[in-house]
Amino acid sequence: GFVNREVLQNIIPYVDKFLYDIKAIDPTVHKRCTGQGNELILKNLKFLSESECTIEIRYPLVKGYNDEECDRIGDFLSNLKGISKVKVLQYHHFAASRYEALGMTNTLPDTETTYEDIESAIKILKTYGLNAVNGMIES
Repeated sequence: GFVNREVLQNIIPYVDKFLYDIKAIDPTVHKRCTGQGNELILKNLKFLSESECTIEIRYPLVKGYNDEECDRIGDFLSNLKGISKVKVLQYHHFAASRYEALGMTNTLPDTETTYEDIESAIKILKTYGLNAVNGMIES
């Protein structure tokens, strides 16, 4: 979602479903998690919704970083059209070995997201009328 609006306008006719990551609604939390603001990302998501696109949201849940954003995400998404699914994804350390192999400093959070964390987030998202699913189970 961090692209120029013109890019989205050009590809809409060729896309059946957009896979769209949402990490946080609060701009401070988003910047802490990604190093970037989220204003453009949220505006582009609204644009896709208003353009009657089908959108599958992917919410990578990082315990201790964006897990407190679940209600905000649910509230934001509940006001949009075209959201077919919200897939809550587990955070893991799989990329840690890549940092080591490349001789880079590992900047990934030292946390794990459990099955129970994901199920809790799904329960919250469903209270907003969203089709939330567990990304650990459904790929």
